Amino acid sequence: MMLAFDSHDRAEARNRMPPGPASARAENAHEVSNPLWDNLATRGPVVPRDPQGSATVPPEPRSSFKSCDPKRMALVLEAAQTARKLAETALEALDRPLLLSFQRTALRRNFGAAGDSHRDLITDRYRRITESLGAKNFICKTKCPEKKGHLCAQAPSTGNTIYICPPFGSPGCPPAITILHEAAHNAGATGDIDKDSLYPPANAEDNSYSYEYFVEDLKKNLPMIELTPKRGEKIEILK
Repeated sequence: MMLAFDSHDRAEARNRMPPGPASARAENAHEVSNPLWDNLATRGPVVPRDPQGSATVPPEPRSSFKSCDPKRMALVLEAAQTARKLAETALEALDRPLLLSFQRTALRRNFGAAGDSHRDLITDRYRRITESLGAKNFICKTKCPEKKGHLCAQAPSTGNTIYICPPFGSPGCPPAITILHEAAHNAGATGDIDKDSLYPPANAEDNSYSYEYFVEDLKKNLPMIELTPKRGEKIEILK
């Protein structure tokens, strides 16, 4: 299943030898050849090892790109970094034993009454988003199918790939929130119910929009009490 985020929905560093040839470094008879430099000169880089002789831990995986020009790559990388910080904001709230009032408001607004009962699942998905955003497979497309408008990006409900569409980064396709939305799809949130529909849906824990709007509401620090009710309506206190 390919899921999408569209504009309508949201208006080796090199190893270097020391200067000079090996013969220049051994001008005096008492100098001894360094095996490390010999290895570098004849066999390429040597895998560094710890004192016990085992290979050191390899560097963390990084995001890969396909069919993306340098400008596009820079935009996507920056967006992924920001999206990761947004997901971390959600985790900071959800990892609290007791939510603050504005955090509970945001949870109820975007995940409904099932928010509390599905809090572990929601937290796990934000954690998967956070852990995966530093090593996504980004593929830039020259054309994406239309869905109510031009698509910003697409992502399957499993895997670690995000397809970047041409409008990505335009006013209707905010980069960071688009990446967060698609990463939520990768994490298993297959729904695409936006606020112009019945929101939040009954299965909001599976709705990608709920994950992006929850973060946005956390940043607003919304009050616990819904103010300015219409005449005849009661003030709603969210618990």
